[in-house]
Amino acid sequence: MRKEISDSFDKLSNTVSAVIEDKTLEGDSILVIGVGNTAGVGQ
Repeated sequence: MRKEISDSFDKLSNTVSAVIEDKTLEGDSILVIGVGNTAGVGQ
């Protein structure tokens, strides 16, 4: 995995958390599903 992909995790995680906090109320149920193309991510 390229370093820039690995390094982007914190930013993405914070963005997802902020959107969840902004769009939901306490007690709401949410489902986060990660669907993507991993063919371009070299291991």
